[in-house]
Amino acid sequence: MEIHNNGENCSDKVVGDFIRKIRSTPGAENTIFVVASDHLSMLNTATPMLQTVKRRNLLLVFDGGQAPRPGGVSKPGTTLDIGATVLDYLTDGHLNELGLGVSLRHDRRKSLLERDREIAAVDRRLSAWRPSLLSFWNFASSIGGGFLVDSKGVMKIGDTAFQAPVGFRLKGSNIEETYIENALAGFDKALKSGAEALFVDRCAVLFKLKPTSPEMDRYCYFYTPGRQEVRTGVLEAEGATGLSDLQAGRDMTADYASIYDAYLKTGIMGDDRHVEPDLATLGRDLKIVSAAYGAKDQSRVELGGEVLDAELKRGLNVVAVGADGRLAIKGNIDLCAEDEAPAETVASLTRDGAARYIIVASDSVFCSRGALFNRVFAGSVLASWQDIGLRHPYIAVIEGSRTHEYLGRMNGTIVVTAEKAADLAGM
Repeated sequence: MEIHNNGENCSDKVVGDFIRKIRSTPGAENTIFVVASDHLSMLNTATPMLQTVKRRNLLLVFDGGQAPRPGGVSKPGTTLDIGATVLDYLTDGHLNELGLGVSLRHDRRKSLLERDREIAAVDRRLSAWRPSLLSFWNFASSIGGGFLVDSKGVMKIGDTAFQAPVGFRLKGSNIEETYIENALAGFDKALKSGAEALFVDRCAVLFKLKPTSPEMDRYCYFYTPGRQEVRTGVLEAEGATGLSDLQAGRDMTADYASIYDAYLKTGIMGDDRHVEPDLATLGRDLKIVSAAYGAKDQSRVELGGEVLDAELKRGLNVVAVGADGRLAIKGNIDLCAEDEAPAETVASLTRDGAARYIIVASDSVFCSRGALFNRVFAGSVLASWQDIGLRHPYIAVIEGSRTHEYLGRMNGTIVVTAEKAADLAGM
């Protein structure tokens, strides 16, 4: 927490110094400076503290030589209103509307948040308007001429380019709807309605591949010709892929439900969710979550009604499981702390007599300190730690002479349970 606060204070000083320097240069009196945030702080070691206070995005405007208005503006708004507010400053109040936003400087028109009173209602309104908003873009209308997907996941259909993951609702070769956000959910909805659809993403995301697999860095597809049938294949980097190529893909209808219905319910990809019956010896309700920096979840250990979440700090957390099933944190190893080297190692924290340990990576483990990283794991019974990279989630369970290790993708989340979750029963 202290490290986070120090980083926050340092960033505040650097940005403040930069603004003061720019405002002191010639011509600054005729320049408008805008400082804005477009999202709240992502999951980090200070998240539990931040969740106890009111959180808002920042919009700070320096109008020439004038200081920002004391006390700020209390008009409720969203990031949709930033453009209109800046336009208001640029035109001396003559223009104060832009797209769906209105200027927050005046009360002439109500913002969407003022109208709907809560952000959830604004989200519902925007979702309802989505088809109309998308009509302003000139999306591709057909895959009849085939499409290309390059090594970086850029999919080109005619003159239109999309970044995978991306999905389409089809009628033959014609594109009826394009899914850019929540593309997999859009594909799944089309599939279950009996429509034709296409979904493109990295093969490593669609399937559980070994690190040495030649398809790890390639792109694959899911295609449904209707009838709730799913076909799949690897997309070639050279040469266009057409509808007939998609139809010739391998039938994986039976596998799709087990992998992707689970994903749509949990938000976790199939290769990031592990059911390990052997771990039932610790407790049938065991659930371990490792969330890396940037993930939408929080690292935690749940067992026998106990939950450790806020207690898990950045780095490696070693948790002992007692004979009575109680959880106890044995220590934390933070390799990202710049002020000191960790005194503990995995081996030293797992030698106190307890026979069962759970090791959970939270936020970040590897921070380019190779020698220290090697020393922390040296002498332990673990093996997969050498594959841990920047912001990779990682879980290890040591149970006597048995070990289980799980490694996820950068900025991702992995979940390990002893039994399949109740809401996934039958999958």
